[in-house]
Amino acid sequence: MTINMVGDRFQEEFGAPAGTVPIGAKTIGVMGGLQLFGCPQPVAATLLANMVQSGATSITVEDDVSNTWKAGDEIVIAPTSYDAREAEKVTVQSVTGNVVTFVPALTFTHTGVLDTTDHGVHMGAEVIHLTRNIKIDGLADSENLFGGRIVVVRSDDGSTYRHGWAQLDNVEFVHMGQFGHTRKDDLRTPIAFYHIGNQAQGAQKRSFIRHCAIHDTYNGAISIGRGTDELTVTGNVIYKTVADAVNVLGADTIVTNNVIIFIRNRFLYQNMYLQQLLGNAEPEQVNLPAMVTA
Repeated sequence: MTINMVGDRFQEEFGAPAGTVPIGAKTIGVMGGLQLFGCPQPVAATLLANMVQSGATSITVEDDVSNTWKAGDEIVIAPTSYDAREAEKVTVQSVTGNVVTFVPALTFTHTGVLDTTDHGVHMGAEVIHLTRNIKIDGLADSENLFGGRIVVVRSDDGSTYRHGWAQLDNVEFVHMGQFGHTRKDDLRTPIAFYHIGNQAQGAQKRSFIRHCAIHDTYNGAISIGRGTDELTVTGNVIYKTVADAVNVLGADTIVTNNVIIFIRNRFLYQNMYLQQLLGNAEPEQVNLPAMVTA
């Protein structure tokens, strides 16, 4: 199932409910409950077993993926050089055991576990699986700048109380996030949680994001905003985002077992004029984007 989010950067926006951040445009604003559970993907990430050279159309991975990966699925092979741009996304053609055949042929060399292991340490490439049976796609009208997003908030204006919560599991998010929004109180990443309180295990209607695939985005991947505590971000795969992948402003956030590949600098993605023209841009406080920032 694919949910296509439509709308360009000129459409009308929804403002901020009392006590929280703006909803904006091309957004699923959650002030009740949202549950999206895709089919489990048992092998969301594995490791390249042997080195592959430029021109290869198959790889051997450490895990048997014959029952979990299938023709038409998208996977990414991480770079093993110092250049993040050597990450390569390919489409699976066939799977036999732990051998995966794909198109197109690789452009770069990637090292494997068996070739590089020394004293228990290796430089084998991660191989991540992007395809899920529930996909949310914000490409329509985006200009490769203005994707969709999900924002989960709590609002209380004294007469009406709304408490948003979201449970996202094994969902694919692509072409999401809205470029040019850099203020910490309104980042407009693909998925954001603001002011929703404590999300610890056992909490009523707790929010989490786990085992999801987030890729080819325009403004990071996940934001845990102020007033959101102990939210769990686990088992996700993230590929090709603009700016920091996971932004943590809440307290005691649990970030575990995520694989993040290829983070792009905002000013190298589009020029500075667009950066200042779009949204709520503030001057960069760091030179390079990070996988996880707090």
